[in-house]
Amino acid sequence: MKYDFSFIVPVYNAEKYLRRTVKSILDQDYDTNKIEIILINDGSTDNSLKICNSFKRDNIVVLDQKNGGVSNARNNGLKHARGKIITFLDSDDFISNNLCKEVYKMFHENDIDVVTYPLVNYNRYKTKMHFRYASLYEDKDKVYDINKYPEIIQTTINISFINRFNENELFNEKIIRGEDEDYATRCIMHKRKIGYLPDVKYYYRKNNNSSATKTYKVTEKEFNTYTNYYLDLLKKYKNVLYIKNMFLNTLRWRIDENKLVPSNDKKYFIKLEKLLSYINIEDILSLSFLSISLRLAVLELKKVKYTILYEDKIYIKIANKKYDINKEVEYTIRNVKKKPKGYLITGLTDLPIDCSKIKYKDNKKYDYFDTPIYNFSYESKNNVFDITDIKYKIKIVQRIRVKELFYEINIDNKKAKINRKGILFTSKKAFKILIRK
Repeated sequence: MKYDFSFIVPVYNAEKYLRRTVKSILDQDYDTNKIEIILINDGSTDNSLKICNSFKRDNIVVLDQKNGGVSNARNNGLKHARGKIITFLDSDDFISNNLCKEVYKMFHENDIDVVTYPLVNYNRYKTKMHFRYASLYEDKDKVYDINKYPEIIQTTINISFINRFNENELFNEKIIRGEDEDYATRCIMHKRKIGYLPDVKYYYRKNNNSSATKTYKVTEKEFNTYTNYYLDLLKKYKNVLYIKNMFLNTLRWRIDENKLVPSNDKKYFIKLEKLLSYINIEDILSLSFLSISLRLAVLELKKVKYTILYEDKIYIKIANKKYDINKEVEYTIRNVKKKPKGYLITGLTDLPIDCSKIKYKDNKKYDYFDTPIYNFSYESKNNVFDITDIKYKIKIVQRIRVKELFYEINIDNKKAKINRKGILFTSKKAFKILIRK
């Protein structure tokens, strides 16, 4: 086989970034004669095709096609790939120069089909690693069996995999959003293992004109596509927790981005409830990458009745069973005002919220965001809360400056202290607290 690697790069109106993308492949700490680059111009209307042709040589192939979408372009590239290992790279992204060397070594030493590496959001001023790689993976080269590590879900296309040529999986061109997740899942399910290389980096740019991660409104067609897709998967892999977690992750980002349903029509929520019938309550409440409020939102979609208990920890009670949600309580302090009896602090919290108002309305529409503000365990007549009554662990996330003074709120079981240091900072639901002198 002539090439060790085939890089498949779909190109659409990417003249601003394309040169850096290709250069990151040519700058690999690897013999570039063993690297094939396939540039698929997907009907670009800018100078992308001209730039592609400027790179054209024996091991850099340029395919020019009418606009058919990213999945169609990748499938075209797959049909021409001649390397042992295939790697996808979008035309506005770039990679670290050790990818080929480390990926080849990982495949050589392990019986796996798929390797991934950290996905890092890049702009001119800073980089930020995707939460999956920052919190779920260990910081070392490792092969993960998805049956043992079901939270290690691969939803993006920062992967390399063994070229099966005529037996390669192809992208489903009918999927409107989520084609990367679908493709990666089908590759992984062959051996149900995935290699991870923490020192290799895939840098992506978020929210630029050529990126596929544009803002959009969910349509009925897309809703039916993604729900039917997961319904088929959940039926096929009834006992595979990895697949269930994939669906829960989709609910996570769709709720966060308000992309869950086309409208509040009851029929959409009935279908989501059907999908959630394949997922156990324990699987929902134990999933670490779901925030407290999102776990409760999923329970609401599943039509599960629960009670929040405030004891030594915060528990969710369903029927006669208590579940430890195992989460630190997080607050954002937005404002601090001096009051006669102390300081009035306002901000946000990720404490469990009372979702009892989430229900079908008279107009038969369902508003899953119609939730009240959560007011911790103590409420005075003026709707201001005494933080000395709060007894749950607080996570300090970030400091903010308030009138040239710094304060730090430390919760130790039952009591709070104020020091001239910092203030905890995060986000979710609104609250007010009065800190007494």
